[in-house]
Amino acid sequence: MTLTLKNRLLLTTTVCTLLVAAAFWVTQYISLDHQLDLKSETNIAYTEALWSAVSSTRYDAMETETQGLTRSKDALTALKEGDTAALQEAAVPTFNRVSAGGAVDGLMISDLSGKNLFSTGRQATTGLTQAVAQEQKVRRELVLDSEGRPALALGFPLYYRGKAKGVGVYLVGLEQVADQIAGNARAAASIIGTAGDIRYATHPEQADDIDWAALAQGEAHWATIAAGDADFSTTLIPLRGFDGQIAAYLALERDVTAVTRSVERIGMIQALTVFAVVLLAIFVIYRQISSAFSPLGKAAEAMAAIADGDLSVEVSCNTRNEIAEMLAGMQSMREYLRGIIGSIHRATDDLNQVAVEAGQVAQRSMGGAMQQKEDTDSVATAMTEMASTVHSVAENAREAAEAARNADGQAKQGQSIVQTTVTAIRSLAAEVRSGAEAIERVRQESDAIGQILDVIRGIAEQTNLLALNAAIEAA
Repeated sequence: MTLTLKNRLLLTTTVCTLLVAAAFWVTQYISLDHQLDLKSETNIAYTEALWSAVSSTRYDAMETETQGLTRSKDALTALKEGDTAALQEAAVPTFNRVSAGGAVDGLMISDLSGKNLFSTGRQATTGLTQAVAQEQKVRRELVLDSEGRPALALGFPLYYRGKAKGVGVYLVGLEQVADQIAGNARAAASIIGTAGDIRYATHPEQADDIDWAALAQGEAHWATIAAGDADFSTTLIPLRGFDGQIAAYLALERDVTAVTRSVERIGMIQALTVFAVVLLAIFVIYRQISSAFSPLGKAAEAMAAIADGDLSVEVSCNTRNEIAEMLAGMQSMREYLRGIIGSIHRATDDLNQVAVEAGQVAQRSMGGAMQQKEDTDSVATAMTEMASTVHSVAENAREAAEAARNADGQAKQGQSIVQTTVTAIRSLAAEVRSGAEAIERVRQESDAIGQILDVIRGIAEQTNLLALNAAIEAA
C-alpha cells in the first residue's frame, strides 16, 4: 500500500505528537520517582532529626535530675558502705520526685562491679553499668527493659569524696518519647519491635491496619500505605541499642488520605488534559495539513483535466502562500494554453474554409475543362466535315457554290462556337487566377489550364484562318 504525501505527513506528525506525549509521561514518571526519593529522604531525615531532638531533650532532662543522687550524702554514704536499706531509703524520695515530673520511670543503682544494689520502677539488664564504671562518665543508650520494652537509659557515675563508688541508671520508656514525638510531629507514633509487633502506639486503630513486619527490615523506610479506606504517610527508622543492634523501630504515621485523593484527582485531570491536548494537537495538525493539501488536490485535478484536454477547469485558491502562487501560475498556464488552442482552432477553421473554396474552384475548373473538351471535339468534327466538303467541291464543281454557301454557314457557325469557347476560356482563366490567389496549391493546375487555353486559342486562330480560306474560296 502506497501512502500519499498527505497521509505520510499526518502519520509522521501523529507519531511525533505521541512520542512527545510519551516522552512527557516518561519524564513525569522519572521526575515523580525522583520526587518520591527526595520525599523519602526528607521524611526519614525529619523523623531521625525529631527522634534525635526529643531523645536528647529527654536525656538532658534525665541528666539534670542526676543531681538528686550525686549530691545526696545519705545515698552516697549508703553506697560507700554497701547498705542497701539505707540506700533505698535515701534514693526512693529522689526517684519519686523525679518520676512525678515524668523525667524517669525507673532507677537502678549498682556498685562498680555491676552488682545491683537498688532498683525501682522500670528495670533492665544491660552492660551499661559496667561501661560507665570503667569510663567513669555519663553515657546515653537505648536498652530493653526486663520485659523487652525499649527504654532510654542514662548511666552516670556516683562519687563519694571524689572517688567513684557506684553507678546510677535512670530509665524512661519510649512510650513517653513516642507521645512527645507524636505531639511535635502532629502525627501518630508507634514503637515497633524487631519482629514487627506493636510495642506501643499513640493511635492503635491506625497502627493495627499496617503490616509492620514487611516494613521492619533493618533499614529506614518511607512509604504511603493504604490501610482500609485511609492512606498513611509512614516513616520507619531503626533504633539501635547499647550493643549496636536494632532494639526497636520508631514509626510516624500521618493520615494523608485527603492529600492522596487530591493528588489522584490532579493526576487524573493532568492525564485527561494531556490526552485532550494530544487529541487537539492531532486534530489541529490534521486540519492544517488538510487545508494546506486541499489546493494541491485541486491542482492535481486541474492538471489531470488539462492532460485529458479539458481546459475549462478553473484553478483557484483562497489562501496566500506558496501553494497559492503555484496555483496562480497554473491558472495563467491554463489561460495561455486555451489561447493557443483557440488560435489553432481558428486557423484550422480558416484553412478548412480555404480548402473548401479551393475544391469548389477546382470543381469549376474541371467543369470548364470538360466543356472545352466538348467544344474542341465539336470544332474538330466541324473541321472534318469542312474538309470533306472541300473535297466534294473539288470533285463536284457544280455543287461548289452551294457547298461554299454551306461551308460559309458552317464556318460562321464554327466561328460563333469558337468565340463562345474563347469567352468561356477567358472567364475560366479569370476564375483560375482568382483561385490561384486563394490557394497556392492549385496554381500548377491553373497554369496547366492556361496552357490548354493557349492551345485552344491556337486552334481557334487556325479555325478562323480555315474559315477565312473557305470564305475566300467560296467567293
